[in-house]
Amino acid sequence: ARRMATTRRRTSLHARRNRACVAVVVCVVAAVACAVDAVGDAVVGAPASWATRRSRDATGDGERGRVGRGRALLQAAPNDVAGYPRARAATTDGFDVEHALDAPGTVYYVVRQSPPTTVLSAANVKGGVDPSGAPVAASGSFSVTSAGVAASATVRGLLENRAYVLSVVSESSGATPTLQSTVQTQSVMTVDGTAPVVSSFTHEARGTEIAMTVALGDEDGTFYYVLQLRGSTAPTVQQVVDGLQNDGTPALAKGSAYLAKGRSQTLVTTGSVALNYGGEYTAYYVTEDRHGNKPAAPTSANVDTAPSPPSSPSPPPPPNPSPPPPTPAVAQPPSPSPPPSPPPTPEVDAPRYVAGSPAITNVQQTSFDLEVELSETGVAYYAVYDRAAAVAMPSGAVLKTQTSLPSVAFLRAFGSLDVANGSRSTRTISGFSEGAELVIFIVAEDDLQNMMSSTTVIDINLIDDIAPAATFDAVLQGTSLKIIVNSNEIGEAFYVLDTDTQMQWTTTQILNPPAGTPSPFKSGSINITQAGADVSWTISIGYGYEFNVFVVVVDRYDNFYPVVLKSTSALSTGPAPPPPPPSPPPPPAKRVERDPGTLLTMFVGTYTLLGLLCLYGCYRWLQKCSGTQYRDNLMKRRAFDAKGRQFQGKQYNLAKKSVDGETTSTVRPESDIIKGYADYEEYDVMEAGSKTHVGGMHYKEAHATKNAQQVSREHRLNRLLNLSRRVEKES
Repeated sequence: ARRMATTRRRTSLHARRNRACVAVVVCVVAAVACAVDAVGDAVVGAPASWATRRSRDATGDGERGRVGRGRALLQAAPNDVAGYPRARAATTDGFDVEHALDAPGTVYYVVRQSPPTTVLSAANVKGGVDPSGAPVAASGSFSVTSAGVAASATVRGLLENRAYVLSVVSESSGATPTLQSTVQTQSVMTVDGTAPVVSSFTHEARGTEIAMTVALGDEDGTFYYVLQLRGSTAPTVQQVVDGLQNDGTPALAKGSAYLAKGRSQTLVTTGSVALNYGGEYTAYYVTEDRHGNKPAAPTSANVDTAPSPPSSPSPPPPPNPSPPPPTPAVAQPPSPSPPPSPPPTPEVDAPRYVAGSPAITNVQQTSFDLEVELSETGVAYYAVYDRAAAVAMPSGAVLKTQTSLPSVAFLRAFGSLDVANGSRSTRTISGFSEGAELVIFIVAEDDLQNMMSSTTVIDINLIDDIAPAATFDAVLQGTSLKIIVNSNEIGEAFYVLDTDTQMQWTTTQILNPPAGTPSPFKSGSINITQAGADVSWTISIGYGYEFNVFVVVVDRYDNFYPVVLKSTSALSTGPAPPPPPPSPPPPPAKRVERDPGTLLTMFVGTYTLLGLLCLYGCYRWLQKCSGTQYRDNLMKRRAFDAKGRQFQGKQYNLAKKSVDGETTSTVRPESDIIKGYADYEEYDVMEAGSKTHVGGMHYKEAHATKNAQQVSREHRLNRLLNLSRRVEKES
């Protein structure tokens, strides 16, 4: 009893200890939860507990209710929706700032000219000031009233065709707003809405041709011109671009050239057959930039060709004949004089070039020097063509006359050069476009008109130090980006695609993309094989990318502009489309419905018939095996088989003795019966029964139908047995 009482006391003591431990654990957990909730109340932007949210919802003004000590929580700064902020709808003097937040708030922005010299903080953007004190181009703010819904503000008063930097920061709404700590910055380009301005236009007469030197002052562009007779009605802008006069007929002279900003270029009306010496004309010209901006009306300037050369003087009249000599006083004739010597043989050898002649020297952007030295006094004739025209080589006679030179449209210069014996003559030939590729044909003759038999051909490459003028466009179709580049020179276009929309790539980085960070999303190049034509290529991007496109065009002489061609805004391929819905399951196979009763009848009938057939087969087998005749025939067949095996053994022994030479007597055929056999009739009946029972015949029927062949066979077997028996006895 004492032991049981002690056990009960110990059990109750353990139970009280367990309950106390559980209570302590519960208290600790509750204390930790309260501490976490208190810390959440003190942190700005921390998620509220269930009690806090319930209290805040009860107030209705966005202010947190009192929980614990009742401290108020500052609202967290809003987050930018993907793809925002962004600049859109750019014009010549401004653009629209568009932004979307995940909660209502206020958006502040500052616009400065690019490149900026300082970095703006969030407070600077909100205040609309530059920390350096420099004025900003524009600043302001606008409200976002709904979460996920974009709002916008319009910026105006900017300069056209200028690069600006847009800085944006957002702030939450409410009594205690919170400002974002990060400033979003991106580049914006205003639209160019005016045509290029011609900063200088000069002209000079070159015989029946006119050379016009033009330069653009504010931007690159294309210069178009036409020439009309002075005093005629001015053409329209489009007619100048198309090379037409005011009445729609082709102009007397026309041309165009792509000009770089600040670089002058000379355009010569070479090959214009409609211009005459001393002609007075008016040049109408129009400029167009890469955006297609043209002036409202063409600009005009009066130009003239050279005056007519003076006419050659008429030859002097022949002198009067001298009077006849007086008659000599002496009538005697003088002595005859010796006959005159024959005249010298004329020279027929053509001149030769001295070593190092002809030569092209002092090659410049628009001119070169031709140097010729001959073995004797003579004249060198030349003609200069565009190399790309592949003009057929003219003959020496054609170069000399210079009136029937081929391919006049590609002829750039021609003339002659007098060369004295023992001296090198030089001629400066100019008026070409910068970086032109030319070919010159030269032939020479001496003062006796002995002409060289072959024409000398020299290729000339003028210096090209002008970067190519190019435009490009980026078209995004789904996940494929098509880049289209148009350059006025043959060269190579390099491109870079970067997902960092805030980064501005330099020309050096695009030509040699860095391998580390930052690295481009995609980069490469493509050859430009035709000047003035669009060259395009397609790049596969994929879904979920937002990127900028940067392009630099380099000509064959490694000239390029330091300004990078950039897409006007970031391109985005958007999220991947949802997977297609699963295909519907195939329709169930058609089932032929049958009557259950009919199926049951067919099943029972089929298996009943099979059972009856099996029973009939069993009956026939039992009937066969249980008959007396079957047992008798079986016994006879067994006896016959035993005698047959005995005969085979005796026959084998007989054959063996015959081979060994043991048989000495002559075998006589006898009709004796071998011991152990029944009479002939018994064998006869047994043999017939064993063969015919399988066919279903009875014993008497088989005996009655035995044929002669079977009887003969049985007799031969009987004689063989008798013979075997006798040979066995004699041995």
